Amino acid sequence: MKFAYWICILCFVTSVFLVPQCFAEAIVIDHNNTELSKIPDVWIDNVKKKIKVYYGHTSHGQQLVSGMEMIKTRFGRKYDVFIYEKSLPNVEGTLSVRNTDKTYDPEDFFETIDGALAKDPKINVVMYGWCSQPNNNNWQVLLNKYIGRMNEFEKRYPSVTFVYMTAHSQRRDCEGCNRHQLNEALRAYCIKNGKVLFDFGDIDTWYAGTMNSYVAPRWCPCAGKAIPLEHAGFGGGSGNGPCNHTNAESCLTKGQATWWLLARIAGWNPGK
Repeated sequence: MKFAYWICILCFVTSVFLVPQCFAEAIVIDHNNTELSKIPDVWIDNVKKKIKVYYGHTSHGQQLVSGMEMIKTRFGRKYDVFIYEKSLPNVEGTLSVRNTDKTYDPEDFFETIDGALAKDPKINVVMYGWCSQPNNNNWQVLLNKYIGRMNEFEKRYPSVTFVYMTAHSQRRDCEGCNRHQLNEALRAYCIKNGKVLFDFGDIDTWYAGTMNSYVAPRWCPCAGKAIPLEHAGFGGGSGNGPCNHTNAESCLTKGQATWWLLARIAGWNPGK
């Protein structure tokens, strides 16, 4: 009990100066964390003051960025965000995001991290968004490599928070089964090891209080199991939506969840 107390004190003191890498327990952002109005104004301001993000992805990952830009347009300067590709923006009173949309594979992104942090040492949050990589049967190999590389960077940059992310839930058949297995294994790992997780796949599947799923066919490893699938309210797994393979409401929802994510990293605890 005393040990946990001093860990919390250490994280609080550290957060006054930078984003803490130590967390008493995992931070998981999922469909329960998408109501923007629940984040106190003081923590929105703290995000803009404290958080500097480096984010890599291709098309599906753009949903977070598009959603944050929608929020800025819809709700005004309170949620001001400045997003730039080549370097970290330096604009007073705004959330700064260095955004690269040309890193399809996790390793493509990992190869850029050292250079990005050397060029922009103020970056204190790094995250990568999946696209279609987990479709195949080798999802376990892919996941192990991803986790291993994330651990390497966490040790190398202890003052930077590395955000884990699940894959989207737009696939049916065995591809959806493979994605689901990767997502479930990643969730379990993050919860067990106190990591920060943006549960993209979970957010895909929930809409208006209901979760969507399909039954995996008999020829898949998940045969007969209910596999989460993007909700019809977000496009139903068609992948043809106008906002980076989904609809505008899905992007907006993920943008709101991103503000939750960054507020939690900045130190907000909605349970207290």
